[in-house]
Amino acid sequence: MSRSKTLVGIMVLGMSLGASGCAQKLSLSAEKMCTAHGNKWDAKAHTCNGLAAETTCANMIGAYNRAGAICEFNP
Repeated sequence: MSRSKTLVGIMVLGMSLGASGCAQKLSLSAEKMCTAHGNKWDAKAHTCNGLAAETTCANMIGAYNRAGAICEFNP
């Protein structure tokens, strides 16, 4: 299975569990999401190929936690 399909699968699982009422907040590493697609992560600037991690998370209906460098998704 490709990495992008794995990421989509994880997100779908998190949303499914959230809909059932038995899930907590899903958190994904911004660095892992970036590099899983073959992109370059800049830890100092919190960017993936020049695109701000905050923007990427917001585009996926998530919130970026800069201190932990993670995208958080509420169920």
